[in-house]
Amino acid sequence: MRGNRVFWSDVTIERAAADQWAILLDGKPVALPAGSSLIVPSAALAEKIADEWRLCCKNAIFNPEHMPLTQLAATQLERIAPRRREVVAQLVDIFRSDALLYRHGDDSLGQAQTRIFASPRETFEEMFGCALPWSEEITPIDIADGVIEAIEARLSSYDDVALTGLSVLSSMTASLILAHAILYGAITVDTGIACAFIEENAQMARWGRDEDREAGQASCRREIEHVLEYAALSATGQAV
Repeated sequence: MRGNRVFWSDVTIERAAADQWAILLDGKPVALPAGSSLIVPSAALAEKIADEWRLCCKNAIFNPEHMPLTQLAATQLERIAPRRREVVAQLVDIFRSDALLYRHGDDSLGQAQTRIFASPRETFEEMFGCALPWSEEITPIDIADGVIEAIEARLSSYDDVALTGLSVLSSMTASLILAHAILYGAITVDTGIACAFIEENAQMARWGRDEDREAGQASCRREIEHVLEYAALSATGQAV
């Protein structure tokens, strides 16, 4: 990809196989850093990714940070798909100390956490057929027998798109519970942000606004929206 210099002039897509679409630069497949070709499961997603590369041509600058869908595709192809078992294990590790298993006692913050965490927790309980514990101390939580095994089995059944979304979202929010609720539309993005940053927002409400923290939340919101767009476009399977 040659640093930040644009070296192509034409961006197209073509069917690579059934339900497989390649993005081409001057007629040649895009090669990702580890050597994979940039191939995605729908024409709709391929066109959106192609638009990111066309914008590079327009601006004459190649900046991967401005190509969120390309980055998600690269994550899926080169980090998730080849290491599915490792990714599932990482997601289970996040769950073991999941942010939504903890609340701040019975004070106002703890009561707010109990209230706002309720919907994503209930969604997770319904999906996995388990009752989630609460802890008011940052210590390891005893998880009921069979819960971890059920989570591992279900995660292992997910396709690469879902695992990519859950991996990115849970890393951002420190919560597999919240990642599930966001990815599967059980809560809005606004609610997801409110859950992920409830302690931070409580501190700002007490001590005043913090522009750096607000910018961090805005960045997280954009990343969540990109993940949801990527998942939706991957599922369309529509030719253009």
